[in-house]
Amino acid sequence: MHLDERLEKSREVIGKQLAVGQKKVSSAFNNIWAEMEAMREAQRRRAEEQKLARESEPNSPIGDRHGGPGGARCEFYPFF
Repeated sequence: MHLDERLEKSREVIGKQLAVGQKKVSSAFNNIWAEMEAMREAQRRRAEEQKLARESEPNSPIGDRHGGPGGARCEFYPFF
């Protein structure tokens, strides 16, 4: 085969391989994107459920568990 023919066949093979690779990358990206969207939706649902659960709980006369009334924290001991 002449050099021109070999070069043309190599281009065809490379083009086919690039097309296959592009399809694989696109498929992987789409799968990852779908998983991220599902995780976001689940996180949004959890946050909404927690918000509803907090709203349905009666208010404690002592305040929340991270401080006194209004959630104020001690400035010297932030874990209280």
